[in-house]
Amino acid sequence: MNIIKQHIMNLNKKHRWLMVVVYVLITYLNLFLLPFIANITEGKGIMSHSTTVIFVVFLLALFGSFYFLFHIRQPRAYQLLAVIVILYLVCLQDMPDPISRIHLVEYSILMWLLFLALKTDFVGLKLYGLAISMLFIIGLVNEFLQLFLPQRVFDINDIFNNMLGGYLGAAVYWVLKRYHTLRPQTN
Repeated sequence: MNIIKQHIMNLNKKHRWLMVVVYVLITYLNLFLLPFIANITEGKGIMSHSTTVIFVVFLLALFGSFYFLFHIRQPRAYQLLAVIVILYLVCLQDMPDPISRIHLVEYSILMWLLFLALKTDFVGLKLYGLAISMLFIIGLVNEFLQLFLPQRVFDINDIFNNMLGGYLGAAVYWVLKRYHTLRPQTN
């Protein structure tokens, strides 16, 4: 696991931004694919379960990375993560359709990638402000593109949901950064 962590943390700036660009392009590609996938899976009753599966996998990856990849053992970190998870669940419960639920997790991951790309040049509030601003612009472009798609519509609530996912991702990043740096160094 440490090899994965070292590889991700040692990526140069160009590769970090490449990860962001590829992820955003995949997100925009989902605008075309998700309605078709939703139509196919809704008829079989799979879509409602697939978002639950995606969220459970997201949670396992989140807690697993904190414990195994970043070696965070402080109970306070997991208490804060539990609060964030409860916020995710409350947000997911209020979202009417599965595609919006997927966007919540999708934009949380995007926020992490933006932090990874920006952290070499910015710290503190500048890092958070720039990442949030970029996330907003990416979400706005995402919604703007939906004006041109037959099965999608521009919805200001989707921008809000995208930002909400980003804020929850930022909260997880803050917990990781705070408790990973407090870890005593061992050989």
